[in-house]
Amino acid sequence: MTELDEKRQQVFVSWERQRTKTSWDGSGGERHDRVVQKMREVLSSDSDFPSLQPAARTRLAAARTLARNTGLLSHALHAVNARKTLLLPWQGTQTHQTLRAIMTLLLARQSTPGAAENDTPFGLMLGLGAAEVMDLLRKLPSEDALREGLLEAARTQDEPTGPNKFDPPVPHELLAEAQIADVLNLPAATAVLQSAAASGAKLLG
Repeated sequence: MTELDEKRQQVFVSWERQRTKTSWDGSGGERHDRVVQKMREVLSSDSDFPSLQPAARTRLAAARTLARNTGLLSHALHAVNARKTLLLPWQGTQTHQTLRAIMTLLLARQSTPGAAENDTPFGLMLGLGAAEVMDLLRKLPSEDALREGLLEAARTQDEPTGPNKFDPPVPHELLAEAQIADVLNLPAATAVLQSAAASGAKLLG
């Protein structure tokens, strides 16, 4: 970058002959729902992108074939084996985190408690068979009941929200309430789970 014109919102750059190494030391930013849904749209369409290099075109074609042949685009629930089910909701960070919190809560209530772990940035691996997961979702508690259950779970955590910079002087009860109100998106997550129950599960592969 050679110059930055903030008034006109313009950035001026010049070509450099040397190669530089790109590094990323962060842990990844948050993803908006629309970004993830656009990814799904790209995988489900046959749109061409002239700006892609040949290798990128090949990778996109392979990803489209895999997504379509495995049902990753048409179903949210995928049976991995008798004790594992993949939940692929195609949602952004906030809804994804809410889904994990809800499923962790529900799985902990089972006679044989399971877990809900991040499988990829976009999927959750549930420690329960597909049939059991479907039964769980058909009996999904109301949004109010889920909110109360998640609030109670947050109250038992040592650090409900992180902790953040100004959390230490804040009463634990308020931190728990803030986590439910500000960090999670219950309406979106419950809608995803209801839709997943309606569409059923598919054998992965």
